[in-house]
Amino acid sequence: MLEDIQRVIRTAKQSESGFVEKITVSEGKERNKAIKRAETELSGARFRIDELDRIISRIYEDHVAGKLSDDRFAKMLVGYEAEQADQKTIVNELDVIISEAGEQTANADKFLRLVRLYTEPVELTGEIVREFIEKIVVGRAEHIGPGHRTKRQKVKIIYNYIGQYTDTVM
Repeated sequence: MLEDIQRVIRTAKQSESGFVEKITVSEGKERNKAIKRAETELSGARFRIDELDRIISRIYEDHVAGKLSDDRFAKMLVGYEAEQADQKTIVNELDVIISEAGEQTANADKFLRLVRLYTEPVELTGEIVREFIEKIVVGRAEHIGPGHRTKRQKVKIIYNYIGQYTDTVM
């Protein structure tokens, strides 16, 4: 485990920008395109919500002025309000997607601040484990070799802020 922490720290220190990019852009260009699409769609949905507010105001004014019957006004209002509710749901979902992408970058920065505090740890202490590791997942023991006397277990280290770092050898 110490070797794994040392390897991650070394990798992060060698190229901080490359490390952040690896952590935040796990799916590469497709993820960036998806975020840009989400931002564009978010802008459009917010514009439509504002537009629907203006439309609802106009039909209300037309109703008050007697240009629309009560029945027609009610039908139009229900339709526009339903569309506006749908657009608000879309805005909320897109806000979550975009904020999660920003949170990934912030988490990578937090991890880098932590890396800067530790040069090259030579001993695995409780403090280092608490600072760097969120959890350790230990797989089921597999018996291997002649007579099945040797056991092997897969160990997955989940780091604080960045999750599992895939460049590490387990």
